[in-house]
Amino acid sequence: LGVPESGIQSATGGLLGLLKDKADAADFSALAAQVPGVADLAATGNAAAAEAGGGGMLGMATGALSKLGGGVGGAASLISMFEKSGLQTDQAGPFVSMFVGFLQKQGGADLVGRLLSSVPELKKLAG
Repeated sequence: LGVPESGIQSATGGLLGLLKDKADAADFSALAAQVPGVADLAATGNAAAAEAGGGGMLGMATGALSKLGGGVGGAASLISMFEKSGLQTDQAGPFVSMFVGFLQKQGGADLVGRLLSSVPELKKLAG
């Protein structure tokens, strides 16, 4: 996607932190057990939000999702989160598709499907 590694790590950490906060704890733990580094990246996403007083990427995403309850507004808020990581609007969908595809390959489609059901905007962005 032509995005620096730091931006990809930031966006990935934010998404994993969001999944950790919104998804069933047992499902997220199962994913973390199957995909090395998931727990560390999720912690990075949560730490960034805490350092920013909840105003970091994860704080923005969770705040926007809880206020908007999904739909186009929720997807737009996620795109804004990605842009803060250095991804352009047109890169958000492909990034989420790659993110979801990787998780499905490593953790299984059923498990990832359950995780994504807690944040349907990610599923919408993935197409």
